[in-house]
Amino acid sequence: MKKSVWLIAAGVLVMSAGLSGALSRQVVSYDIKARLRPETKTVEGRQVLTWLNDSEAPVSELFFHLYMNAFKNNRTTFMKGSGGSHRGFSLDKESWGSITVQKISIRDGADLTRTMAYVQPDDRNPDDQTVMKVSLPAPVEPRGRITLVIDFLTKLPKVFARSGFSGDFFMIGQWFPKIGVLWNGAWNCHQYHPESEFFADYGAFRADLTVPGRYVVGATGKRTGTAQNPDGSVTYTHVQEDVHDFAWTACPEFVEFREPFRLADPPVETEMILLVHRSHLGQKDRYARALRNGIEFYSRHYGPYPYETITLVDPAPRALAAGGMEYPTLFTAGTTSWLPEGVRLPEMVTIHEFGHGYWYGIVGSNEFEEAWLDEGINSYSEAKAMDAYYGADRSMIDIGGLKIGEIPFQRLNVIASGRFDPIVKFSWDFVSGASYSLNVYQKASLMLLTLERWLGEETMGRIMKTYYERWKFRGRPGPLETVRL
Repeated sequence: MKKSVWLIAAGVLVMSAGLSGALSRQVVSYDIKARLRPETKTVEGRQVLTWLNDSEAPVSELFFHLYMNAFKNNRTTFMKGSGGSHRGFSLDKESWGSITVQKISIRDGADLTRTMAYVQPDDRNPDDQTVMKVSLPAPVEPRGRITLVIDFLTKLPKVFARSGFSGDFFMIGQWFPKIGVLWNGAWNCHQYHPESEFFADYGAFRADLTVPGRYVVGATGKRTGTAQNPDGSVTYTHVQEDVHDFAWTACPEFVEFREPFRLADPPVETEMILLVHRSHLGQKDRYARALRNGIEFYSRHYGPYPYETITLVDPAPRALAAGGMEYPTLFTAGTTSWLPEGVRLPEMVTIHEFGHGYWYGIVGSNEFEEAWLDEGINSYSEAKAMDAYYGADRSMIDIGGLKIGEIPFQRLNVIASGRFDPIVKFSWDFVSGASYSLNVYQKASLMLLTLERWLGEETMGRIMKTYYERWKFRGRPGPLETVRL
């Protein structure tokens, strides 16, 4: 009986496909030049995008995500589905967001701007403009590449759904035209839904980010250059390979801390970059300890953290809607200046969002279609890390005589809720946002913890480590397989 359960567990967990190897398949490269205009809350951008057709068929159309158009008006799929509210925060309808592709052309070739068209592959909502396609004058042949030059203007909303501005704080995520994933002969390029997150191909990013001189900047990847410009602005260059997204932040009230992190077994050497808002400086050491714990736990239990940097962003006090979000090598946390040590929300959010760098970032799960492969596995991992470092009976709350562990907290959420959906569903097909959250976070986590009780911690640990090692940097789900340990 135990052997058959183990085989089922291994098979359920191993779902992805691609080519093997320590690094990613380089399907895309982005070279972006962007300028933040704080006075207009806009980002002016130009990107040079090179895409590889690694399919077996010629491709005559390219599909792109234009995520920021989810906040363009109250008729988009995101706004209709959410009612203008996300995680308890409402959109300021005086400050809509959008992205405008001003020109798209083949480098040294045809202008494709007139071929642009908005499409709605999920719900046929004619007012949704979060997916765009362009037609090519000649197909991209198998193993061929095409390089495009795209001029765009992004208008940031007042911070909502983890992106936007609040005063002079800017969190700039899902902000550039991002090419979809060509998968099994078709474009996997879903619209932006209230409960959906993201999926993209791996590649290389280089970004030149220009901001007013007083701004402190953090971004995906390693900073490779800083240039003072004649107009008083500063351009920061960031570069990162083997990632599938790029995000950045800017605020004059950030205080930057850089601390080395080293681990002997397994060998890890990275730089922790903490951007802490001045009003939260008293929470800096809590952030730093939690991040160290996260890097150590995930490195030892799954695989060594592979990047040269990891950046923690502490949102401004009135920008909590930007908190709790992951991007490759960068994530946002969240706290308040008065939060007591015994309420371990900053620790939990820090470990959770860092952990997404593994299941969303490195394994590259498709969060549109199987969100539990990221959120559920990460909630399981986070619960184990919190118990390991803060105590199983008090990992969430430890104030006076009140002690609550994270796993009992997850159980309470599931027991007290209705059971309308299974764990595995397209993100927009759950009956409600609450059902989505319950299933892909807590129920999926508890399912894995239950398997661990049946199989034993050692066997489950080997399953998880094998899953990570086998499918890291691959990012495309494939047939169900069984792991031989």
